[in-house]
Amino acid sequence: MSRWKAASFREIPTPAAATAGFLGLFAIPAGTPAFRTALAHMTLNLLVTVAYAANFGRRHGGYADGGSVGTGQLALSAVSVAALAVSEHLGGKLAYRYGVRVADEDTQAEGYTTGRPAAAAGPLALTADPSPPPHPRSCPCASPR
Repeated sequence: MSRWKAASFREIPTPAAATAGFLGLFAIPAGTPAFRTALAHMTLNLLVTVAYAANFGRRHGGYADGGSVGTGQLALSAVSVAALAVSEHLGGKLAYRYGVRVADEDTQAEGYTTGRPAAAAGPLALTADPSPPPHPRSCPCASPR
């Protein structure tokens, strides 16, 4: 199988993933941190898909003659990969921080409320007792010096 066929097969699942993500966006209340994150995630994914398709089209013409990759094509690839990395981070934030489509409603509450996020008050803002947990005596830093 040629590299071009393999590269085009990577784009086949993209419409299905985009459709599922777009439908999932409707389940998130507008104006919430989770919605803003999902919108940025979706926008970046769409831009990366368009950039990959454009780059694929530009490179396909020079494939037969064995020409080198141009600076513009290489720059577009680098920018696409960087945007994809940011989008992946946002997707991880949706799943692991806000629990979108993977967690119960209590876990999702932080991302589904409008106004000041609860995490902005600090990592202990969600606990009933604001004091830090006791330091373990078995820790080497707790021993007298």
